[in-house]
Amino acid sequence: MNRSTIYAIVCNLLLIPIVTDTRAGISGDTELRLQVDNTHFGETETSLEQWSAIYYKDLSTGLDMGVQFAVEAREANTSGQLYQCYIRSDGKGERPDLTLGRFEIIENGGFNTLDGISISQQLSAIDWRVYGGKPRRIEAYWEEDADLLIGLSSNYDLLSLVQTNQFTQLNFNFGLERRWAHSQQMDLHLSLTGVRPELDEDLQLNDFHLAADINLDDQSLQRVVVDSHYDLKTQGYLRLGYRYYRPNEEPETFRDRYHGFFSMERQSILKGVWYLPKRAGLETNFELNGSRQEQGNGGIGLATELIYFTHFGSVIDGRVDYMESDDDYATSIYLRYRQPITSMSTVELESVYQKKQTRLSGDNNLKGLSFSLAHKVLSQLRLDLSGEWLDHSTRDDEYRLGLSLRYDFYQTNVGELP
Repeated sequence: MNRSTIYAIVCNLLLIPIVTDTRAGISGDTELRLQVDNTHFGETETSLEQWSAIYYKDLSTGLDMGVQFAVEAREANTSGQLYQCYIRSDGKGERPDLTLGRFEIIENGGFNTLDGISISQQLSAIDWRVYGGKPRRIEAYWEEDADLLIGLSSNYDLLSLVQTNQFTQLNFNFGLERRWAHSQQMDLHLSLTGVRPELDEDLQLNDFHLAADINLDDQSLQRVVVDSHYDLKTQGYLRLGYRYYRPNEEPETFRDRYHGFFSMERQSILKGVWYLPKRAGLETNFELNGSRQEQGNGGIGLATELIYFTHFGSVIDGRVDYMESDDDYATSIYLRYRQPITSMSTVELESVYQKKQTRLSGDNNLKGLSFSLAHKVLSQLRLDLSGEWLDHSTRDDEYRLGLSLRYDFYQTNVGELP
């Protein structure tokens, strides 16, 4: 048992006070996962994981504590990971909030797990936060190892400063981060988000989000996001967007893993999606996108999707997409069927067929199936059975079978705290 696991157990014990006040209590969840797969070098392997998150909150004093950890036992080794272990004091608006320990921070620049300190406060026109500590690279999150990270983030409600009837929401975010790694790096984060009121126009901009991350040391763009939604009235609505970024992790869902190409390179993607009005339970959308990767490889993609909602609560989802780059192409057909069996059980089936050709791996025809069965044994106890099978034409088949049991709990005299 390593140091992180011992640390998590100690924090767990510290978060079990005797609950006597209805405004204080413990909440959280614990999950046990058993999985058999051959995704590691084609060898069949069994793993057992235990995930737990426990939180203590006292609304009367503003005290908040939490611990989140996982232990994984494989045939070759056993490992543990501490994700969070913090104590937080809520200043209730009159004083700043103070957080100490290991905690998560999601800022404009991305995701960070910090071993350190955070001070924040929410005021009428501005929210601000200063934080510092050692950033941690947790699992697949794409974070550079660093010795120290110090940051400032602030969010301004511009409508409280400028009176206008053109927007119902208008927020500006400004942030600075200094990272000490092999070399120092200063990043500037800027974003602007706006929401407009509903107007009697044939083509109306509903909302938009603009964001940019700039490396001030070499004056280079690290990330750009442009996202906007337009109301076409009787013709549905339109989403236009542009992203320049580096993906921080591989897609997790069965659907996203087999949609086009995935690359860890820095890339630019321009996308437009037209959502037609829903008619007789049927939703339809058409997508057009263009991409360019950092190494110069790029292309275009087309997709269409139909989603049908039946009167019995089931959902049928079908998608066809084609993507072509300079030397690669992929055609994918995806189907999903989701059906509530009872008020406590739901089954979901997914399938994919993909014909793909890339410079690195050549031709490959893929057929895949996935299923999941979720059943609530009790109101707070959930049982999940899932699995998938992938048939590749140019390499060995892959499979995975998993069983998990999750328990959500809270301990107060009046139930779960807000």
